[in-house]
Amino acid sequence: MIAEVYPIMRMPRHVTVFDYAVPEELHHLKRGDVVVIPFRATSVFGVISRIKNVQDRAFRLKAITKLDSRITFSDTELSFFEHLASELAQSVPSILNSCLPEFPKRIATKTAPIAPNEPLTITPSELDGLQSTAQQLTERSRAFAHVSDIRRMACVIAGYLRLKPEQKCVVLCPTILDAQRLYAHLPLETRFLLTGEENTGTQFAVWNAHRNADACVMIGTKNVLFATDSKTTTIFVVRSSHENHGHHEQNPRFDGRTVAHMLAEHHHTNLFFLDVMPRIEDTLVFSKTNIIGTPPNLEPCIIDMEHQSRASAIGHWISHETYQATQECLERGERVLVVLNKKHHARRLSCTSCASDVVCETCSNGMILDDLLMRCVRCKSSIPIIRSCPKCHEATLKESGFGNQKIDALLQKEFPTVSTCLIDKEHPIMNRNASLVIATSYYLEQMANAFTPDRFALVVLLDADAPLFRPTYRASEAALYECEGWRALAFANRAQFFLQTRSVPFFAEYFENPIASLAMEREARRSYIQPPFCEISTLTFEETEPRKADILQNQLVQQIRAVSSIVRIKKGRSSADSEYTLELRYPPEDRPKLLALFRTIPDRVIIDTQANTG
Repeated sequence: MIAEVYPIMRMPRHVTVFDYAVPEELHHLKRGDVVVIPFRATSVFGVISRIKNVQDRAFRLKAITKLDSRITFSDTELSFFEHLASELAQSVPSILNSCLPEFPKRIATKTAPIAPNEPLTITPSELDGLQSTAQQLTERSRAFAHVSDIRRMACVIAGYLRLKPEQKCVVLCPTILDAQRLYAHLPLETRFLLTGEENTGTQFAVWNAHRNADACVMIGTKNVLFATDSKTTTIFVVRSSHENHGHHEQNPRFDGRTVAHMLAEHHHTNLFFLDVMPRIEDTLVFSKTNIIGTPPNLEPCIIDMEHQSRASAIGHWISHETYQATQECLERGERVLVVLNKKHHARRLSCTSCASDVVCETCSNGMILDDLLMRCVRCKSSIPIIRSCPKCHEATLKESGFGNQKIDALLQKEFPTVSTCLIDKEHPIMNRNASLVIATSYYLEQMANAFTPDRFALVVLLDADAPLFRPTYRASEAALYECEGWRALAFANRAQFFLQTRSVPFFAEYFENPIASLAMEREARRSYIQPPFCEISTLTFEETEPRKADILQNQLVQQIRAVSSIVRIKKGRSSADSEYTLELRYPPEDRPKLLALFRTIPDRVIIDTQANTG
């Protein structure tokens, strides 16, 4: 007998299986068994694709060394990895190598002890709503649930498992911090944590323990998706609209939400997305009756910055309403969180005489201002702030734009007796005694803890319009998602939420009727043939010689146009000057033909077939 085996290792995308002879003592081998095989000068693990009852060939085949009885894959489980490889234009061995934990040579007899639970509490006023959401999930196989933050998501998941205690669940989180907090607070006896930070032995032991359990919960980042087996009944994707679910920087590139949908279809499991708002794609995948729950019960105060007085600096960046509310909170001894997702002091330095901007001498990119230095955001070089224009030499330089450091200085000037705290990636330490906190999104992602709120009385989003200017079709969605994230934080703190904008109708329409507003955005995308009404894939490669890069790009374009009615092909070049990207937009019906073509492209070209889901 001959076995076709997938080696668990990185292989070119055109590679499928390798043939090995089956020893007499292993005649019982079947599809899905894990074996040890000789491969070149070493031994590796492999998964049997199929057994062929054929006579030995004229040339001698290497034989399978032994069976690894610790794990075996069912036909359904292995066929999913084969389907995933096809969808990502990768080889099955590469997919197995990326998705499975490294099999240790020694068998671990013990897994890490399950950590004791931290208390999971919720206010009585919210309990009925969260219980209702959990009850509605038990009546559905697919749903999106509006849930404001990770603490309330934990309550919904716990409520669901209390109603259906025999479930075997996987909980996908966008960040390690979210996974750790969920693991700590979910009141479940049999739960596992898998974040990818564990050592090889621990990863395999946790992964295998979950596979062998009948009723349990596996919590973690992208690795937990591939712990889904044929016994899994439910997949939860928490903070489902978060961009970290897209893994577009490493190979193979994929989107966790898309893979979750594929798993749910393949294994016939329940699939539930939880977040403050759905993406446009979610409004298509989940019907209106399967979009349940309600956004945070906190009415935002939308402030029109177009009608603010510009007589003083405070009117430029902080509205009169915001100033009054901040002053009242500080007088009562309460804390205020001011949000501005722009770092540094100013965005650029411009000359009013010759109308030129001061740029980096090294890379000609624009420079941002700190308190004492000018920094290039591209090459990271820095120089002292200059006083005269490098071109016309006139002392007529003027700061343009503003950042969190300028807002911090402004608030210190307006409230000199109040302590302030600046939080961003470069200033990651919270002063618990500070009454005024000026923060970027770093605080929301890395420091804010819904289980132990910092007790702010007022949350102010100074520039809600900033995401609207991003050069992406997701700009409107990103602006709304950012607002909902900060509104959820204000709700958790029982605080007021102020939103400063020059696009009042846009935000007012959304907060009045979120589903209708998203439906309008969906129809706008349909009109302009934007995702999800077209597919996006990217082809990236490195080449130091521009002429050779142009030749390869043109060859790829010719091959692509021969099989697909491409909507648009966009050529790009990275800031490193050696990385080139082709962005393809094409009708969804052309995807099978393009996937077949992608599998023939050389491996030096990195292919992202799910680039539109990030």
